[in-house]
Amino acid sequence: MEAARRLSLVSDASGPAIGSLSLVAVRLGATLAGLALAFAIVIGAFIVSTVVSVNEPAAVPAPRATAVATPPASVPVPATLVPVPVAAAATPAPTTAPTAAPAPPAVVAIPYSHALGNYVALNVRAGTAFAAPLAGTIQIQLWQYVNGQILQNANDSTRPVFPYIRLVAGDRLMIYRVGALTKDTELLVQNGATVKVGDPLFRVVGSGSSSWSTFYDDGMSSQVLVSLVSLSSGRELDPLPFLPLK
Repeated sequence: MEAARRLSLVSDASGPAIGSLSLVAVRLGATLAGLALAFAIVIGAFIVSTVVSVNEPAAVPAPRATAVATPPASVPVPATLVPVPVAAAATPAPTTAPTAAPAPPAVVAIPYSHALGNYVALNVRAGTAFAAPLAGTIQIQLWQYVNGQILQNANDSTRPVFPYIRLVAGDRLMIYRVGALTKDTELLVQNGATVKVGDPLFRVVGSGSSSWSTFYDDGMSSQVLVSLVSLSSGRELDPLPFLPLK
């Protein structure tokens, strides 16, 4: 009892001070309790956010938008003609017209020798005419080869007739031994005619050989065989200066 009483006395004696301390203690406790509650809330929020972040996939950053260039609407542009260079046509090289080969001479002279004398053989192109190289008189003899014989004026219609055209000019005698009459030779003068230089005598119309080929030498193929002799001496003369070599 005594102890209670003393305690009461102590309490009474220090009543106001103790009451103030009690009030401070109560307020401090309330403050601590509030801090504890706030701390607990923060901890809880952290735990919840952690759990959510574990259970949810990581945020993927949204793809960055890529700007696509949109071509502007086409605006009609007037067409412009651009000249295209055209290669100039090649100028053809001048063409030289082919030159025709010169025609062979109408008369080609070839020296010819035989046991009977020296002559000039003439290769003559058909259509070539001969004129008198000397003024004189014409003698025409007609010969044929009949049964191995050379006959004058035989008049054998089955065999060719070969004319000898003789031009007597003063002391000189020129003889033309031509091809077969009509077939290879055309006479342009008559027997006994008097001619001056340039008068026509005969024309070669075919390619047949001179009568000499039939009478004496079948290897002689020229169309005309010519001789020139001196009547007074019988000496052979050169007929070449009097022949129409062209």
